[in-house]
Amino acid sequence: MTATMTGPPRPPEPPQPSAAEVAAPKRNLIFTAVLLGMLLAALDQTIVATALPTVVADLGGAGHQAWVVTSYLLASTVVTAIVGKLGD
Repeated sequence: MTATMTGPPRPPEPPQPSAAEVAAPKRNLIFTAVLLGMLLAALDQTIVATALPTVVADLGGAGHQAWVVTSYLLASTVVTAIVGKLGD
């Protein structure tokens, strides 16, 4: 097997923009929306962590803390799924 060249090597072609690329203004808007969502989630966790001792004390002791945390996480998961479905 022999290789023959018909001319000088061509320079590599520049990459073509793919359909998955997003324009800068839209990318910034998406980034801001994600950032705000994360901020609200962090604030929500801070509020729950602050209120947790009071809620557990009203329920009758630290033995119920697991129930409070589990119910909060379950409600959070359900609401996230519903909002995600409505956002489609």
